[in-house]
Amino acid sequence: MEVSKDVRSEFTDLIRVRNPKAVLIGARKTAMIGSFAWPRMDGVLIKVEMVSGNSIITAIVDTGSQLNVARGEIARRKIPQVVDTTCVINMNDANGGSGQLRGMIRNAELACGGLKTKADLWVSEQAPFDLLLGRPWQRQNKVSIDERREGTYLVFKDPITDRPRFELLAAVAEDDADEPAIHYQSLAGFG
Repeated sequence: MEVSKDVRSEFTDLIRVRNPKAVLIGARKTAMIGSFAWPRMDGVLIKVEMVSGNSIITAIVDTGSQLNVARGEIARRKIPQVVDTTCVINMNDANGGSGQLRGMIRNAELACGGLKTKADLWVSEQAPFDLLLGRPWQRQNKVSIDERREGTYLVFKDPITDRPRFELLAAVAEDDADEPAIHYQSLAGFG
């Protein structure tokens, strides 16, 4: 599995302090093994407000993540759907560290700007975010990211025509990022 550099770095930091390795114990379903990391919280992230039931959840959209992940507390309190605790995934990083996600919410209903989407969400008790929406959410809901002068848009395609239909400004561009850097040098004194 591939994940963004920021996600990989954060997860490596999280699991490095742990000594014991995660072990799959008695799951009825075959565990999927892959590399995964949390997004760094200090960079520029695409954050959107998602609605589940009557609750608002701040989600990070991460194009480098191969998983959708909800923090355990958020899954229990704000996503009114059952968690399948027999689903377990072991995660291994490039440095030999590992971690484990236990539980999945299948077809969780999440509204984004009033538009209904669905996602299979892994549950993590130690996630440093409320909700992470990765490539599976983007592909299932036909969401693409479009960078424009005014900022970053999420573009939702029509499920029948595959043409862009809805868009949501997810991150406003910083003013100085829009202006090209122009440098002038004085030639005074050169003769």
